[in-house]
Amino acid sequence: MKSLRAFLLGLVLFSLGTPVAQAKEIYESDSGLYWGVRGGLSQVRNLAIWSWGGFDPTYDNATPPNVLFLGLNDHLERRSLEMNYGYVVGASIGYTMAYPDSVADLRFEVEGIYRRHEDGEINSPWDALSDRPDSVTLGFETVPVVGSLEVGSAMFNVLVDFHTQTRFTPYIGVGAGISQIIAKGYTLDGNRAQHGEPFPQFFDDDIYALSWQAIAGIGYRLSPGAMVTLETRYFRLAADRYSDLFETDELREIKFDDWSLGVRFTF
Repeated sequence: MKSLRAFLLGLVLFSLGTPVAQAKEIYESDSGLYWGVRGGLSQVRNLAIWSWGGFDPTYDNATPPNVLFLGLNDHLERRSLEMNYGYVVGASIGYTMAYPDSVADLRFEVEGIYRRHEDGEINSPWDALSDRPDSVTLGFETVPVVGSLEVGSAMFNVLVDFHTQTRFTPYIGVGAGISQIIAKGYTLDGNRAQHGEPFPQFFDDDIYALSWQAIAGIGYRLSPGAMVTLETRYFRLAADRYSDLFETDELREIKFDDWSLGVRFTF
């Protein structure tokens, strides 16, 4: 029993702790070129604001006339896109500037990222002013989205790895670059179809936009120069381009949240 306890204690110390002298040697081994890959889940969100004036009621030719569509004074609509969870994959190559006697190392890397999402829905709370007797409050609408959203990105990242004297290495970083959005499919908006718009409404976007991201993660050192990573990212676009899917020219409102698992190897 004593030998078993000793073995378990040794295993814990081996996994969580590294003597300071050995830690310094390991930190020195991190210096130089590295490459890494990652993959995981991605979530996309978007919020677009629509506001326009109302429309008069529409009547048929009967006597007395029947109301076909009720009038509306003014309209404010918040369109929130919620695509299904998708996947994200990425590959990077970079250089680590190791500072063994300091509290952290500095990394620079270039990275390629690909995200893909399938189907979803647009949720729209419609707020309408209805002080006219024949006007109507439209309420809440859910519009199915059938199609795919793909985003390919080329990013330059700057990251900081923090020393902990253990096998665990927390890190944070930021990145900037350019992304291509490809969205194809259609939406099933029955309410808009009632007012003469096409049904279904097709979208076919191919847009380039500036992008940036914030990165936070933790690495577990398997050996000098080899690390498993678990991280989360907040990714946003920044461009004024009209999109048929998002129905807005404010693509900076598109956000992605990523959770991924990866590996990193120093040359």
